Amino acid sequence: MKAAVIAAERGHDVTLLERSDELGGQVKLARKIPGREEFGELIPNLKRELEFYRVNVQLSTEATKESVLSMQPDEIILATGSTPYIPNVTGTDLPHVATTWDILEQRKTAGKRVVIADWKGDMPGVGTALYLQNQGCQVELVTSCLFIGFGLQSYVRSMMFSQLYSKEVGMICNYKLAKIEPNSVTFENIYTGDPLVRENVDTVILACGNIQQIDLFRQLKDTVPNVHLIGDGMMPRTVEEAILEGFELAASL
Repeated sequence: MKAAVIAAERGHDVTLLERSDELGGQVKLARKIPGREEFGELIPNLKRELEFYRVNVQLSTEATKESVLSMQPDEIILATGSTPYIPNVTGTDLPHVATTWDILEQRKTAGKRVVIADWKGDMPGVGTALYLQNQGCQVELVTSCLFIGFGLQSYVRSMMFSQLYSKEVGMICNYKLAKIEPNSVTFENIYTGDPLVRENVDTVILACGNIQQIDLFRQLKDTVPNVHLIGDGMMPRTVEEAILEGFELAASL
């Protein structure tokens, strides 16, 4: 969205293809996390800029190699994003296993007793723990990081810690996901290999980071010269970095 705005502001004729029926990508998920409601203003602000600079926005339109080339663009900017990474662990395909996206998008409903397997120590794991605890679930957050919220900025981490403790979310550090079974989940200490088993688990939630979606980039990069990859499509990171990349790239065209 930011790349489209800046490119249009600089005089380019810009078309923005959006696969879903609403703009915003992962920001739509972030705004559902307790304490992160400020993300809710980001999408309307960018929409107003898109309208002001008369960007041709096409919703519910998935970009393909054929459809993109048929438009004969001079420049192609791919912000194809990322999807949740599923680790190669036994049991991740069981019906009571979900990703943080599944929960925040309400594609799946969590049961009473929830264990979240966190890999990166960033907002999806912490935020989903608070989101579900507020809904009455009994949540335990288990991370392979040195401490909970390892990947967060210190001031954000402090804010989230105050909520985690006040909501009595269970927290365990230095354990990685090892195995998921129908009624239990097993972790291993990253230093000693000692097991940590949780029984009678209703839902296991994976917060294991994202993996970039670059299929379209691979299809186009050898066909046309001016293909640019930005945001999570380049490497999954924060919304701030994605917006900055969109701004810088569009400003350079």
